[in-house]
Amino acid sequence: MKESFFAMIVYTNPTSHHTKIKKKYTMKNSRFGAIILYLLWIGLCLIFSLYIPAFSAGSDSSDPASFGLRIYAIIGLVCGTFLISLSNMYFFREWVKRFWYINGSITLITGGIIVYYIVKMNNL
Repeated sequence: MKESFFAMIVYTNPTSHHTKIKKKYTMKNSRFGAIILYLLWIGLCLIFSLYIPAFSAGSDSSDPASFGLRIYAIIGLVCGTFLISLSNMYFFREWVKRFWYINGSITLITGGIIVYYIVKMNNL
């Protein structure tokens, strides 16, 4: 029998005759982990940044379009990695408890980069 994404936990209350069934995510039932999310996002941003010269092939070589697209790819990489690290705290709780230093360092680094550029843009 194939295991599902959620594990069933049954709670019984001794004072009543009702039974509560709660679905709880467990890490060992998942084929899709938190590291795969990071690698998928980095791969997508890398593929996008490799296709940028093909996107701007018909334009002049001094056209700032390719530069702007590369900046957007970097911004998307940083913001997406930050959002993935925040969502890992909710979706992969067991993994975050076990490898808190990986997720915490990614969250702090990408969050620090975002805050740095927000403060820098406000000072202009």
